[in-house]
Amino acid sequence: MGGDFAAYRVRGAQLRNVALRIDCGRDDPFAGAVRDLRRDVASDGGIQAGAHTAGYWRRMLPGQLRFLGERLDRPVR
Repeated sequence: MGGDFAAYRVRGAQLRNVALRIDCGRDDPFAGAVRDLRRDVASDGGIQAGAHTAGYWRRMLPGQLRFLGERLDRPVR
């Protein structure tokens, strides 16, 4: 049974070689699921003050663009 669970798990091993940045506001309704995901995968970003609002995403945008810019010229693993 455990092997089946691992084989069909949506996250984790499938994302092992993918550069991820996961940002979420503490007051975001998705914060709990994001915490779980961040425990399962290596990622930049984090849980910061804020909610799922335009203001929050505007604050996160410079870091997200920097993250993408640093990786766009890297070869795919």
